[in-house]
Amino acid sequence: MRTLDFARFKPHVVCVETSVLSGAVDREIAHLLEKKGYTVRGGSFPNTIFLDDRMLKLYGGTPQ
Repeated sequence: MRTLDFARFKPHVVCVETSVLSGAVDREIAHLLEKKGYTVRGGSFPNTIFLDDRMLKLYGGTPQ
């Protein structure tokens, strides 16, 4: 995730395996994506789904 060029390729949705062995969420990945303009919008063990903040603004923050 650190090497992805978000200025060139910014997906609307990112699904990332964020679970660590203890079952907790890897906060480093979440923090990185939050800094890049994404918000957690859902997930399932072991994945977290992040949505581009621009999409939240475009659609009023409600699922479409």
